[in-house]
Amino acid sequence: MMKRSTIYNLQLKQSYEKRDFTRSVRLGDAISSRASGTSPSSTAGFTLVETLVALSIFTFSIIGLISMTASGINNTNYAKNKVTAAWLASEGVEMVRNIRDTTVLGSATGWSEFLSGPIATCMPANGSGCMIDAKNLAVSVCGGSAIGGCDPLRRTSTGSAVRYFDYSGSDETNFVRTIVVTQLSPDEIQIDSTVSWPQGTGPDKEVSVRENLFNWYTSPTP
Repeated sequence: MMKRSTIYNLQLKQSYEKRDFTRSVRLGDAISSRASGTSPSSTAGFTLVETLVALSIFTFSIIGLISMTASGINNTNYAKNKVTAAWLASEGVEMVRNIRDTTVLGSATGWSEFLSGPIATCMPANGSGCMIDAKNLAVSVCGGSAIGGCDPLRRTSTGSAVRYFDYSGSDETNFVRTIVVTQLSPDEIQIDSTVSWPQGTGPDKEVSVRENLFNWYTSPTP
């Protein structure tokens, strides 16, 4: 009987000690929370706040990445269009040169015929510029509905081995070429070949090439 009483008292003592230990731990949490300015029940709320902050940072990072990608694509398209426009503007000058050489070499009064021929359509006194077809060097005055009065260049994208930029292709492009010829002296002209195209929401972009041509041919004296 004495032995059973001793065992019961020992178990009761351990139960009290365990309960006191649990109270001590809870009291320690409360003291720690009070020292940090928070309550034990609000400690779990920091996990939600931190998650929201992390999601916000991630979202802004993704938005920045998308913006940079879109800007890179736009810059690539602009560079591509600018190279094409520069080539088309240079082609405009070369077509005028070709018309000059063909006319001058084919007649004793070739330079005068050149100035009074189809190229006169490109002079400011006769309009706002001209269009020259790369296929046949046909010259026509600008009078289309596009900005500046000249028609957009066209191009055939299928069914053609050589795909010119001209005015008879099946597909209309965004490029508009305007050629203006100004006579500076009896033996000198100035060519301004400008190609414009829409880019983004701002004003149209453009590339211009300027070159002077001279009456380099003198008919031999018989």
